Amino acid sequence: MPLLIIRNARKIYSMTLTRHIRAMCMLTIIAVCTFAPAQSRAQSPELGAVYRKYEELNKQEKYLEAVPIAKKLIEMLEKEFGSGSLMHSLGIVSLAKLHSYTSDKVTAQKYIDEVLAKVAHQPNSKVKAGILFVVAEIYEHQGRLLEAEVLAKKVLRFTEAKFGNSHEHIAETANLLADIKSEINDNEKKKEESLNNFKSEDMSNLEKVILTTCCFLLGTMLQKS
Repeated sequence: MPLLIIRNARKIYSMTLTRHIRAMCMLTIIAVCTFAPAQSRAQSPELGAVYRKYEELNKQEKYLEAVPIAKKLIEMLEKEFGSGSLMHSLGIVSLAKLHSYTSDKVTAQKYIDEVLAKVAHQPNSKVKAGILFVVAEIYEHQGRLLEAEVLAKKVLRFTEAKFGNSHEHIAETANLLADIKSEINDNEKKKEESLNNFKSEDMSNLEKVILTTCCFLLGTMLQKS
């Protein structure tokens, strides 16, 4: 049992570290999308400064402190790119992730629903793929593994078709999908073990009932004889 606990602890630590590294990689990709040359005419120095502050707090896992910075970032993205832009949605989903990491699932879901509705009819792009990736990661963090798997597969298919196997999204999305599948398999194993334990306990109880009944009947027969 102690060995099992140690193995599980190592696995949890490894997955947490993987999530953190993956999140940092995705933040870098998002930053490239947000501050790409094509956007340079709309970008302001203030926006870049706010984003860097947001990124810094994320790296330090200071999620509560990052919330007001993310809200400021959303306001600036809306002003510079418009409320219907993917850039604005990117800011909103980043805020949703912060709320998910601070266990505020209700608020996180509110922002997720808003973002998914906004990007549903948007053409596929790097930014849209990044947004859906973040939503998939939020779902994974919340234990909504089947929903996370569907989104991660969608992002992977789009990215492979659009940019090829060498694109930076491919490795990150493949890692996310592998983690999700691993967690799904672990959950299935736990369910199977729990069911087997239940059946074993049930059979044990049945055996006790049968034994008690047999003893009672034997005692009754001996008294009559």
